[in-house]
Amino acid sequence: MRTLIDRSSYRENSSRHTQRSTPLILCVDDDPDIQTTIELRLREYDVEIEQTYYGMQGITQALDTVPDLILLDVAMPNGNGEYLLECMKRNPTTVDIPIVVLTAGKRHDMIHHEETIRVLLVEDDAEDHRLFSHQLNKSGYHIEVDWAETLAEAIDELRHQTYDVVMSDLSLPDSRPQGTIANLKGYCARTPIVVLTSMDDEVMERQLMAAGAQGYLVKGEFGGRALGRTIVHAIQRQESINEVNALVRELEHSQRMLQEHSKLLHQKNARLKKLYRTAQEFVDNVSHDFRTPLTVIKDYVSIISEGMVGEINEEQQKLLSKVAVRADDLNNMVDDLLDVSKLESDLLGAWRRNVWVEEILERAESLLRLRAGIQGVELVTECEPDLPAVYCDAEKVGRVLTNLAVNAIKFCDSGGIVKLWAKADPSHHQVILGVTDNGPGIDQESLRDVFKRFKQSDEHVKNTSKGFGLGLSIARQLCRLNLGELQVESKVGDGSTFSFNLPVANPVEVLSRWLELDSGRIDTFKLIEIVAEDVSAAPLGDFDNFLNCLLRNHDLLLRVGVARWMLVMAVSPSESSQWFERMRKEFDRVNRNRPLGALPSYRAEIRCEWKASDSKAQLLEKFKDLGKLMNEVERVLVIDDEADIRDGVSRWLRAAGFEADIAEDGQQGIESARNLAPSAILLDVLMPQKDGMTTLAELRADFRTVGIPVIMLSASLRNEQRALDAGAKFFVVKPFDGKRLVSTVKAALKQREPLTCY
Repeated sequence: MRTLIDRSSYRENSSRHTQRSTPLILCVDDDPDIQTTIELRLREYDVEIEQTYYGMQGITQALDTVPDLILLDVAMPNGNGEYLLECMKRNPTTVDIPIVVLTAGKRHDMIHHEETIRVLLVEDDAEDHRLFSHQLNKSGYHIEVDWAETLAEAIDELRHQTYDVVMSDLSLPDSRPQGTIANLKGYCARTPIVVLTSMDDEVMERQLMAAGAQGYLVKGEFGGRALGRTIVHAIQRQESINEVNALVRELEHSQRMLQEHSKLLHQKNARLKKLYRTAQEFVDNVSHDFRTPLTVIKDYVSIISEGMVGEINEEQQKLLSKVAVRADDLNNMVDDLLDVSKLESDLLGAWRRNVWVEEILERAESLLRLRAGIQGVELVTECEPDLPAVYCDAEKVGRVLTNLAVNAIKFCDSGGIVKLWAKADPSHHQVILGVTDNGPGIDQESLRDVFKRFKQSDEHVKNTSKGFGLGLSIARQLCRLNLGELQVESKVGDGSTFSFNLPVANPVEVLSRWLELDSGRIDTFKLIEIVAEDVSAAPLGDFDNFLNCLLRNHDLLLRVGVARWMLVMAVSPSESSQWFERMRKEFDRVNRNRPLGALPSYRAEIRCEWKASDSKAQLLEKFKDLGKLMNEVERVLVIDDEADIRDGVSRWLRAAGFEADIAEDGQQGIESARNLAPSAILLDVLMPQKDGMTTLAELRADFRTVGIPVIMLSASLRNEQRALDAGAKFFVVKPFDGKRLVSTVKAALKQREPLTCY
């Protein structure tokens, strides 16, 4: 039996099954004798064997178990082996599994060319020798026989000669029946042995086959052609076993090598972890030791500037302001070093949520106003009205904007202008933020290197601090963490514009950006739905914080309801199960140390999964098909007992692009708010049964609705202060202008608490 195998494919595939302690071999052959022989011969090795006699069943079994090796017969009545081989090599699950093809091709060629089969006959009975030789002459094969009457003579022949097959009687004068096969195997381990005996005993036959025999013949019960076929089949089986044994030895060797490599890799990983911890501790210690005196400097400068230790003149105030700005520069350098450390170790994550761009610009402007004044630079802010909310990490976006503005101020001469701006880009579902200056500009050669680390432009910079050249490089990476890109336009003599884009707060658009920028590491994606069930247990903002702390660097978390989140992960199957277990353990750990109450119980489940090979459009369609994600249109709930008021207000809201829901009284309004989770609520003060003030109090007391902005409607100004004190965002007096009411709703939406912006 001939064995055909590509050993290189085996080596490439062996790493797939390092987690399996015992190699698994699947044998597909319709011949029970060959199956039995292979099983008996492989028992001495540490392998697991699965068998099937049917070709198509072999494919199914291979797909289910993914074995380490497949033994496949070519000629089977119930499935052509060559066709099965082609099917397995086309299937991605079985393509890398090494396959041993079993065929009688080699010996058939030998017989066809009438080559000699050399047989050693071990028989102490001369008459049996004569009869055996006579039958071989009628076998149809060209067989040459050497005769040994004892075991000792046979061993001597095997030491000096090579035979294709050994045929031996069990009852020899110098050997016990139980030891004959074992003794012969010691000198011809790779040569088939056929047992000759006068006992027709099935139990003995199995014992002899297990001991290494390839055939069992009862004397006087075989003819010439049957004897010839027995010899050829024994040779075929032994050749197959020899090849399988060699392959198993190679498999065991590879297993040992993999174990050694795994051990070495584990040792190297442990060393790298130790080095990483040492580096992190060094960075942390340096930043701590650096920031401590820096904090003292800033604190005492502030004390002196405020006149707490005596009055200071205008010149002293100016000098102190410069000290404060320089201290901020040093603090920014420390932040840059820490960010570089985290970025290189892939540990800098993003705490993304819905954010209003105006708030980011206002905070950046307040931080930059003093610096611009000291440099004699005019700072201007331009923000388009009614910009949509964006999905980002507000702190990191603020750092990017501040970094760009500090550079712009640094490069501007006294009297220069630096402008912070933001505008909508509805065609690309994004908002663009930027910093423009009228400084000296950047030449084309320098533009190519402007985002590289440790690159700074020395030209035109006078009397100002210098950093490490990390700022723009880090800014670009922070933009990518926020699913955007940082770009620059500049012309020498005209100034520069640095701008970056942020996706609007729409789940489909955010996922689209994430797929483009941040998901090219693995081919399997999972969408996990997380629902907080006991919403009265603790503020949902705390639960949102808990989920964000669980995120890995490249995970995407979307809050799509008051108590509902969607988590998109690029993971392998084992990683997703590990994440669920880590979430459970962290949840238990956090709740053990919450004196103000446990986090709400939750339900988390995988809603769907897909492959990266799917097109982007298919992935987004699957995502949208889940339904009931965050609506692209903001939902506003109108609570008023007057039907005409409800109808009129609803029309104004729908005309402005909102989705309007209505409730006829306070109790119905509370239930609708809990079920619908609207973006805002318009609430009438005077209503029968449960009035507006009572309804407002219950909405503010319920964790499910406490973050929803409420606009009170009333015909009397007497209720204004009481409503605002009770938690209303705005108070609108009836009769009101529809456009003004819509503007008030938009203003209320911009003032939503960050933790409840979803």
